[in-house]
Amino acid sequence: MARLNYLYIYCEWLDSSLVKKWIPDAKLVTTAVCPDHKVSFVSYKDDKGEEFEGGCCLTDAQGETLYGVVWEVSEEALLSLDKLVKINEGKYTREYRAVKGNDGVAYATVSHSIKNPTGISLPSKEYLSHMVEGAKEFNFPAEYVEKLEALGQKEAESLA
Repeated sequence: MARLNYLYIYCEWLDSSLVKKWIPDAKLVTTAVCPDHKVSFVSYKDDKGEEFEGGCCLTDAQGETLYGVVWEVSEEALLSLDKLVKINEGKYTREYRAVKGNDGVAYATVSHSIKNPTGISLPSKEYLSHMVEGAKEFNFPAEYVEKLEALGQKEAESLA
């Protein structure tokens, strides 16, 4: 029997259509929070030193609450996801953390985050739209959805 993992999603893949597209066997477990963390967008380098913009990562933030979704996935699906996010090239890395499910259960989860952040960046409009759609889909608090939408305003202001 394949080993199962709890995958904590907090970025673009909050939009469940992306999870269903890339991990069709994933099973929704619950929404969850990660206390004292927030979502950030950064510029970053891969292991070859190539630079990129708009990478999503989970960062420490005392007093903040990061909302996300816990999915049950097989080890094979997680390895496929590792390839998709290019862990082998050093773009992302696996991170392990405990999150508190809306069902009251603490889950030991794995998530993906930027490996080598180099500075602050902004998400693309498309990327952010998936996050906002997912936050609404899973009924995250209105103030959290507003925070996500405000990230798009910052992007628009930087382009003006």
